[in-house]
Amino acid sequence: MRFLVILLMLGFYSGVAEAKMGYRSMFATIPLMESGNQTTAHLEFNLGGEAGLAIEGTYIHRNDDVSEDEAKETNDDFLETHGRQFAVLISRYSEPMDLGGFYWTLGLGHRTLNTTWNVEPASDDESISTALVGEDGKLNHEAVMTGMTGHGRLGYRYIGNEYPFVIGSYLGMRHFASGVEDVNANGESATDGNAPLTDLEKVRLTRRFQTRLEFAVEMGWAF
Repeated sequence: MRFLVILLMLGFYSGVAEAKMGYRSMFATIPLMESGNQTTAHLEFNLGGEAGLAIEGTYIHRNDDVSEDEAKETNDDFLETHGRQFAVLISRYSEPMDLGGFYWTLGLGHRTLNTTWNVEPASDDESISTALVGEDGKLNHEAVMTGMTGHGRLGYRYIGNEYPFVIGSYLGMRHFASGVEDVNANGESATDGNAPLTDLEKVRLTRRFQTRLEFAVEMGWAF
């Protein structure tokens, strides 16, 4: 036990010495501001000054994705979403020993998005049964979207020397290749539950969340 404590102390002092020499072994950040009504925790490790390997966990807050202007235009009442995402990312830096400076990032992840959709039936969708339309003239859907994500980013990150405070920002794209599954769907009448999504509605829902900008201003601490 005493030997283990000594090893841990040596590892700690070694890490402090490396930091003073301008090498950061890892850092952790949380967002000050982030797109997509979500919060992401980011933990990144230095691969010997060659690249940074990061893992991200994202909580997607409950949110109505239909804006007021869109609701007037499409007559959709709401599209409520919430979920989670996990991603693994590789980054290359202009200051690789510090994991700082300008950088680019590529990564893959997995995203789950729970959706509740109140939508006006499309006039060209012949698969919709009139028995499934509610008294308000809308269809109620509940579905889960799951699939892989691809990420590409460009950004800048500053890491202090005396005090290894981390602050940075990035702008990029996220591609969500999702499948869609109905939840609590009933194909008999509008009063029996949620209407199942037609093939056209699944395509429409998938395309809506397929490719989006992602950006963040983040802060944290390096070690």
